[in-house]
Amino acid sequence: MEDKEIARGKPRQERQSVKKRISESPLLAKLKSIKHIEVLVAIVIVAIILLVYAGSLEQGRQQLTTPSDIEKRLASVLSNIEGAGKVDVMIYYVDDTKSVLSGSSGDGDNVKGVVIVADGARDIGVRLELMRAASTVLDVDGSKVQVFKRKS
Repeated sequence: MEDKEIARGKPRQERQSVKKRISESPLLAKLKSIKHIEVLVAIVIVAIILLVYAGSLEQGRQQLTTPSDIEKRLASVLSNIEGAGKVDVMIYYVDDTKSVLSGSSGDGDNVKGVVIVADGARDIGVRLELMRAASTVLDVDGSKVQVFKRKS
């Protein structure tokens, strides 16, 4: 038995000595004297979780900052509308100095227009759903969104 304890790196007496020093430490004594330490520990844990969650939200926002990323994500979402089929999206931006297509930085730009090409756009109901979804996501008037059927 002793051979196993020595093989682990510390004899039993040394481990007991370390435990004794830890249990007698002033920091541990102060922690034990705090009333409702469980509440404090829970608050610290919740604060850490909130910080991690807030960081992940910010990272998620940063991932969709370029217009081409927004177009890809919007096309992906629109293609899930019943009857839409394959969907392509192009967003036309305007900033203070020039008009640009989706190569824009996205900083200070406003959506001037949206073109959606979809397999299912032959159906007027699908066309309206695509238009409504895009105008909602991009926060633009429906008159700025045009939906076209894909060529056969």
